[in-house]
Amino acid sequence: MFVGPADNDPVSQAPNKVESGAMLVGGGAGAVSGGVAGSVLGPVGTVGGALIGGIVGGAHGFLVADAVTDDSQNYFGTDPSHRDFGANRFKVDDGPRPIVGGDGPMDAHSNYFNPTKDRESATNIALIVAGHAQDISTEEPR
Repeated sequence: MFVGPADNDPVSQAPNKVESGAMLVGGGAGAVSGGVAGSVLGPVGTVGGALIGGIVGGAHGFLVADAVTDDSQNYFGTDPSHRDFGANRFKVDDGPRPIVGGDGPMDAHSNYFNPTKDRESATNIALIVAGHAQDISTEEPR
């Protein structure tokens, strides 16, 4: 089995389900408490407090869950590029950062098969398909 994950691929960076749930709970709790605290300043304070509280609460939820969960897991299960999965990792270009470095949030996810954007990945995939996996350029598992 082979995997070629780009470091800027949002799928590779997806939080696991525990982290996602903690972000939602933390964000919700933060939004409620921030909104209540901000209500002393009126409607604008309520909205502002809820926004700030939601962001801080969501970040806190993620950090707490991340500290206690297995780093081999992402939202979809075991990360195929992690050593626990056992796949052979081949080199790919990191791809553009989501939104900031490309045209959208998933640009790095779709570079693998495009030789003009990621020649190394396309070459590695072609070698695997042609039965020459021994010739691919590899990377260490995460």
